[in-house]
Amino acid sequence: MAKTPKDFYYDLDRAKNRSGSCNCFSLAVLFILVLIVIEISVFHFFQNIKVDSHQSVATGGLSEFGGNFTKTDIGGGAFQVIVPQGTLCKAISGDKFSNINCEFSENGLGIDGKLSSFLPANATCQLMPQAIQGKIEFAVSRATIGNVSIPKVLVGAIASTASRTIYDAVPELGLAEVQEIEVKEGIMIITATK
Repeated sequence: MAKTPKDFYYDLDRAKNRSGSCNCFSLAVLFILVLIVIEISVFHFFQNIKVDSHQSVATGGLSEFGGNFTKTDIGGGAFQVIVPQGTLCKAISGDKFSNINCEFSENGLGIDGKLSSFLPANATCQLMPQAIQGKIEFAVSRATIGNVSIPKVLVGAIASTASRTIYDAVPELGLAEVQEIEVKEGIMIITATK
């Protein structure tokens, strides 16, 4: 027998009252879980990116950059290295980081420009140099694209490159113990002992 419109609406109401496994709440929970899994995966992917430590940015030592990294013995086996912002910026720039600007201030090393192949040219980061266990390390204190904060891991490669650049330019630092790092307007002063 053919169904009448009344039967159709009756079946529709009856189907509507059945609780199915797919409703708005379960879809929202599924969507949130998928987003969390994607975010964790992206975080671990970028955390596991390692910079090739054998690739040298400043292979020529002091002479490649016009001798602008200045090393001065201060007695007692100690020495200081003065790193100008322009020289460090020039050394960091390369295939990975193009069109970047660097500025030393009391807040550390500010870098803006194309900080990564997947970030736009208006990305900025603030790196704070630290002496950790006698070695120079740059900690990312802030990372943004325009006014929007981004995960610090996205600019971690430039922090590693900055440390490696200084060690490549002044090989004596690799054999010394860094005692203090002082950042002033336009320069960074590294004090180390042999």
